[in-house]
Amino acid sequence: MIKLLIVDDEPMAREIIGEFLTGCGFEVIPAVDGNDGFNKYREHQPQAALIDLQMPGMSGDVLTKTILAENSSFPIIILTGRLPDYSTKDLIDAGARALLEKPINLKELHMQIQKIFQPTA
Repeated sequence: MIKLLIVDDEPMAREIIGEFLTGCGFEVIPAVDGNDGFNKYREHQPQAALIDLQMPGMSGDVLTKTILAENSSFPIIILTGRLPDYSTKDLIDAGARALLEKPINLKELHMQIQKIFQPTA
């Protein structure tokens, strides 16, 4: 089973996304902030992560860069409610596979996750 780390300080977002992805057959590892996310990344060794940008403590962009410094090919999908505050190009250049604006379209999220795990022809 594919393990997905969900890092978001909003409990409702973690719950909705987590329930949806569990229903799609993924194992979900929730984390409440960037520090918790990094610890769970190391502890559980997920195959991909969904990371909110704006969180207290370690922000999502710092968490993304920290994880990618350890594993440059690790798949990360950025989730944000404040897209204009961040440069999409900078996050994609840093290694994020996709950037989705909140409220998250669950079908789009699922499609982006499938892109990560489907081999290219």
